[in-house]
Amino acid sequence: MDNFEKFDNGTAVLKNKDGFYVLVGDEKLEISECAYELIRKNPDCAFDIIIDAKRKFPFNTAMDRYSPLEY
Repeated sequence: MDNFEKFDNGTAVLKNKDGFYVLVGDEKLEISECAYELIRKNPDCAFDIIIDAKRKFPFNTAMDRYSPLEY
């Protein structure tokens, strides 16, 4: 049986027999039970979880403007 929980910030979490999923707009991402508990306590964490999962590099390339050789 599916359990659907919607939050005020527009995010939602779907819990079913296969696992947990966070839904934001048209984005759907499978998450762990730990991430589910974080989102329940602070729904704004859902945005950070999706961004971290979709990020190609583990660092912010926008802030990495200069080469170390330039110094």
